Amino acid sequence: MFEELCEHGNNSADYPKTARSPSLPKSTALKKCESLHKEERIKRLESFANDLKIVKRQDRLGPIKRETMGILSKAYEELGKLEKALHWADMWVAFDERDLYAQVRKAQLMCRIPELTNEGKDLLARLYKKVPEAEVVTNAYWACCLNAA
Repeated sequence: MFEELCEHGNNSADYPKTARSPSLPKSTALKKCESLHKEERIKRLESFANDLKIVKRQDRLGPIKRETMGILSKAYEELGKLEKALHWADMWVAFDERDLYAQVRKAQLMCRIPELTNEGKDLLARLYKKVPEAEVVTNAYWACCLNAA
């Protein structure tokens, strides 16, 4: 399955030079999955993510693993499966605990699950106190505050 999804072979142009690149190019595998039906895409992406389990944050495939977990989280959210979306957001945070996008994503999902709402708000408040200058954190924090009012 991994080889089928990664038909780019050793084409290093598909990979960013650093894991911190702001606009990561989409891998061939992810582009290919975008044309499939939602359920099939999720199934293939989960299989692909499982193939990437051994990839570490500093590895060349790290950005692709990060993007895959984000896409899975968003796809499950769009299907209304918030618990599965939160699972992938948790995996994303575990992969790179310094990734603000992953932490904000997790907090936003927690805010939407009734029994985890307070934890999600607390996480956003901690992030806002830690990095108030980060636009993604600020926007999520104030959106949460407005929804709570």
